[in-house]
Amino acid sequence: MNYLVVGQHKYNSAESWATHLVIYSDQKLTESDLKHRFYMHHVYKFSENQDDTEKWTAEDHIEFFQENDGDAFVDYILQTDKSIPILEIENPLIEWV
Repeated sequence: MNYLVVGQHKYNSAESWATHLVIYSDQKLTESDLKHRFYMHHVYKFSENQDDTEKWTAEDHIEFFQENDGDAFVDYILQTDKSIPILEIENPLIEWV
């Protein structure tokens, strides 16, 4: 099963950014599973450039993300049996004012 998860993420008291994540799985995932994967993707992405995180637990990463006003939430989940190409969105068509 292939999923396109569309949502938003933010950190450091900034406005949120629209983003997406393509997830491939041999098994059917629940909405809760997909939301958790989307959130954790942004948690780990936020801390990936920090020093000395090799011994951090998932809870340490989450705490660091939340301490920096981090959040990520899902707006839409699309599911298909067909392959979803990796999308590189460089220039959004809509600028939020």
